[in-house]
Amino acid sequence: MLRHLFTLAARLFPRIAGQVLSSNYIGLHGCLNTAMSFVTWNQVEGDYLEFGVWEGSSFAAAYHALQSNRQRHLAYGYDTPEYRRWKENPPRFFAFDSFEGIPGGEGERHVDYHEGAYQCSEERFRANLRSRRVDLSRVAT
Repeated sequence: MLRHLFTLAARLFPRIAGQVLSSNYIGLHGCLNTAMSFVTWNQVEGDYLEFGVWEGSSFAAAYHALQSNRQRHLAYGYDTPEYRRWKENPPRFFAFDSFEGIPGGEGERHVDYHEGAYQCSEERFRANLRSRRVDLSRVAT
């Protein structure tokens, strides 16, 4: 009986989750969307900083999550001094990375952390951002 309930729940969950949870909360970069939603709704001023950007997937996802949340929020057109300041000061995006991969050392015992792992040139990183339609004029490396 219990096994039957788990099987039924497993079949229903994707439909329930699709209705109850928006795509902002699930998926590969769900936490980024949630964070950017919070930052936008609370009109938190500031910049986005990411340390260890590798090929730029999460960096681009953060950029688009913040941009889409800001666009939706800007459409509301509030008129307070705080809102105007937030609206007039869009965040900048800072990518921190050596672009040389992980240095050698103690961590090499772990299969994913060998010397040179996660290496991606800055040029390739920027090309990846361009292909993901990130405005590079807002990005500093």
